[in-house]
Amino acid sequence: MENHLYWITDLVYVVVLAIILRHSYIYRDEISPLDRAFRKLLAWSVFFCFQDAVWELSSFEAVGIPSLFFVTSTVFHVCTIVSAYFWLDFLLTFLRKGIQHQKAFRVFGVVIVSLQLVLVVRNFFYPTIFSISEDNAYVAESLRWVAMLAPHLIIVVAGLVMACFCIKNSRKDDGRQFPVLMFVIMPFIFGILQLQFSGCPFNSMSYFIGCCIVHIFIAAREHNERMTVEANTDGLTKVFNRHAMEEDAKRYRNEPLEDSAIVYSIDINGLKQVNDSLGQEAGNELVLAAAACISRAFGSKGKVYRYGGEEFMVLARFDGDGTFFKTRLLNEVSRWQGQKVKELALSIGFAEKRNFPMSDVVELKAIADNMMRLDKSNYYRNKGVDRRKLREAFGAVCNSYTKILKLNLATDTFDIVQMDPSERDPRRGFSTEHSKWLENYARQGRVYIDDVKNFLQQTDLENLRKHFVNGRKSFSFVYRKNTKLGVETALMELLRASDYTDESPNVFLYVKSMNTSVKKSD
Repeated sequence: MENHLYWITDLVYVVVLAIILRHSYIYRDEISPLDRAFRKLLAWSVFFCFQDAVWELSSFEAVGIPSLFFVTSTVFHVCTIVSAYFWLDFLLTFLRKGIQHQKAFRVFGVVIVSLQLVLVVRNFFYPTIFSISEDNAYVAESLRWVAMLAPHLIIVVAGLVMACFCIKNSRKDDGRQFPVLMFVIMPFIFGILQLQFSGCPFNSMSYFIGCCIVHIFIAAREHNERMTVEANTDGLTKVFNRHAMEEDAKRYRNEPLEDSAIVYSIDINGLKQVNDSLGQEAGNELVLAAAACISRAFGSKGKVYRYGGEEFMVLARFDGDGTFFKTRLLNEVSRWQGQKVKELALSIGFAEKRNFPMSDVVELKAIADNMMRLDKSNYYRNKGVDRRKLREAFGAVCNSYTKILKLNLATDTFDIVQMDPSERDPRRGFSTEHSKWLENYARQGRVYIDDVKNFLQQTDLENLRKHFVNGRKSFSFVYRKNTKLGVETALMELLRASDYTDESPNVFLYVKSMNTSVKKSD
C-alpha cells in the first residue's frame, strides 16, 4: 500500500535539517573538530532523509520501474551503514578526551562499513540482501538480516563508548551525559521500530530528532562560551581583562605555579598626556598598539591581560631569562608607527618564579610592578623630564584657561577637555554643534554687545575652515564678555592639533581671561 505520509515526512526532515546545516556554516567555528564532525553528520542526515523519500516514491506501483527501485534500495542500504558510522564518529569527537582508544573504535566502524559495502556490491550480481520482483515489490533475501544488523552493531559499539564515558565520569556532571545518552538511544530504538513498522520513516526520524538535540546542546554551549568570553575580554583590545586576571589569581592560590612562570607588568608611557592633548581616539590608538605589540611579542607563550587604562600584565611560561621577551617587546614597539600618535613607549618590569619560589602570582605581580615603576622613572629621566613638575606645570597651564575644546571643523563637532559645567546647559545655548553653540553664546548676552558682530565673524565655521586650509597653524582674537563682576576681556586662541588632516581638520580652542574687567554701570 502506497504511503504518501512516509515520503512527505522525510522531505520535512530534509528542509529542517538543511536549515540547521546552513546555520552551522554561518555561526560555527570552522576550526573546531566538534563543529566539523557535526556538519558532516548533518550533511549526511540531509542526504539520508532525501534518499529515504526517493526510495519510498520509487516503490509505488504507479512508478513501476523495478530497476529504479533496485538502485534506490541499494542506496538505502549504503546510506544506513554510512550514517551509523558518522553517528559513531560524531559521538567520539563529542566525548574527545573522555574516551580512550578512539582510533580502535573508528577502525571497527570502518571494517563494518566495508563489509556492508561488499555485500551491497555482491547483491548486484547475486541477490543475497534483497531483490525486486517484476511487480515492483521489495523481496528480502537470505542475508538481509546481516545488512540490517550491521548498523545496529555500530550503534551497540556507540553504547559501549557511552557506558565507558559514564563510568569514567560518574562523579562529575559536565553536562554531556544526557545528549550522549540520546545519541545512543535514538538510533537504537528507532531502528527496532523501523524493523517492526516498515511503513514509517523511523530511521530518518532518529537522525532528525538526534540532530535537533545536538543542535540545541551545541547552541547552549556556544551561548555559555560566548558569555564567558565576553566576561573575561577587554572590550577595546580583545585581550583578557581584570576579571580574568583576578580569576586566574584565585586559581593559582590553590594550584602550584610552574617554575618557568614569569609575570610581566607593562605600562604605556604618556597615555594621559596624549588623551588630554590629542583626544581619546589618539589614546585608544596607543592602547590598541600596546596590546597588539604585547600579543605579538609573547605569542602562545604568554597570557595578556589589560587591567587598567594603560596597565597590562602578562603571565608567561619560559625556561629562559625574562629579558628575552622584554627585548622582543621593545623591538615590536620600535617598529610601530601610528596615525594620530607618532610613537609608542612602554615601561616593563618582570618577576621570575624561579627567583621567588615562595611567591604566588599576586606577589610576583607586586614585584614586577616595582620593576616597571623603576623602568618608567629611568625612561623619563633619560628624556630629561621631571614627571611631578611636568604634571604641576601642565595643570597650571590648563587652569589658566576657562575653556579648552577640541574642534573638528569638517563635522562641526567637538570634545570637551575643560569647561565650566554650568555652560553645558541647553537653556543657556549649549549645542553639540560648536558653530551653533558659539552663535548662541554670543546672541544670548554672554558677549559684550559691541563685540557680538566681530565675535560671530571671527568664529564663523566657514571662515575658520578657510583659515586653516590655507596652511596657517593658529588663529586668535580678543573680545569682551559679560560676567557677574562686570565686562571682562578674554582671549580666544585656535591651534592646529597634531592629528590635523584635510579630511579631519582638528583644532584646539582655548579661552583665557585677561584679568581686566570693568564694573557694569546701572
